[in-house]
Amino acid sequence: MIEDWKTIRSEAVPGSARRLPLALVVPVIWFGCAALMVLGLVGCRPSTVTPYATPTVTLTATPSGTATPTPSSTVTATASPTPTKTPRPPRPITKIGPEIVSGTNVPLGKPPVVKLRNVSKEYVGEVRQLVGPDSLIVIRFEFDEPDTKMDPRQAAREWHARRRDDMLAMKAAAEPNIAFETAVNECPGELLDWYVQFSLELIPLMHGDGLRCVAGNPGVGQWSVEKWPRFKPVIDILKPDDFVGLHEYWVDTADIDNPWHAGRWRIPEIAAVLGDVKIVVTECGRDEVEGRGKPGWRRTSDAADFLCDLEEYDILLREFPNVVGATAFAIDRNWPDFNLYDIWPQVVFRYTLPLPTPTPHLATPLKG
Repeated sequence: MIEDWKTIRSEAVPGSARRLPLALVVPVIWFGCAALMVLGLVGCRPSTVTPYATPTVTLTATPSGTATPTPSSTVTATASPTPTKTPRPPRPITKIGPEIVSGTNVPLGKPPVVKLRNVSKEYVGEVRQLVGPDSLIVIRFEFDEPDTKMDPRQAAREWHARRRDDMLAMKAAAEPNIAFETAVNECPGELLDWYVQFSLELIPLMHGDGLRCVAGNPGVGQWSVEKWPRFKPVIDILKPDDFVGLHEYWVDTADIDNPWHAGRWRIPEIAAVLGDVKIVVTECGRDEVEGRGKPGWRRTSDAADFLCDLEEYDILLREFPNVVGATAFAIDRNWPDFNLYDIWPQVVFRYTLPLPTPTPHLATPLKG
């Protein structure tokens, strides 16, 4: 270790110096010491090197898992673009109208049929002015269904008494093209016999008031083929301007080809019971059916796909002259996954499109 500059030792004065006079010895000694001190300050300053210092190595951190790219093998991944749907040209709709709850401000156009649920006689009159005289208006009183635990004929008389004034007032506001559902909505198969007896009492009472009826209205796929003949007595008392109502829902566009879900009047056993009675589909659309699909068109399709559904279903309806039309479920904020409010103007536009011209079948020329 280097000595501290304050502790430097003085060397012995040479003998010749001892021979100097004493008067000179002291100054010489003083100047010698001063010189040595100066030399010590210049040559013996403390070292700035730390004793036993260990060389410091600075490491540059490499990110974990980061490999040095090799230029010759670098591959740049390109994200696959999201496929874009090819827009479909709109096709005409002629037999589908809306079901409306309470009321709406959406344009209605001139639908073949419109169903009103939970509305006043004033609103019925307003709709008649909007849709014109040719549209069939169907009325349902949703919150006044009969008590199925009562005697069916007594229940029919009581229901008629409660609703008679409303029906007559609505008839006056929209006659003559207005009809009323016969109280029970989507009667299950196990209550079919009760409903038949109820209808056999109610329908003559309505006829007595000059009211037109929409009887039946079973849910999608109801009733079973074996049960439909039990409904025949009700069909037999309907007048020519009455209707049988049906509800029809499908899972997706392809499911419209399933006659049990859409167009079940095509099933031979059911067609034999219905005969030539007029039919109005009082609910239709996308839904969960027999454990498939989801409730509401908005959960399984976009607007374009559901409009395609309605176009396809309309093609089916047009094949049968006795099918007056169908009402799509529904312009109703209480059923957001089914709500048609946003897309209804596009349906109205389709009312204005011309029907396709049938392709003529050319005769095959005879040979020879």
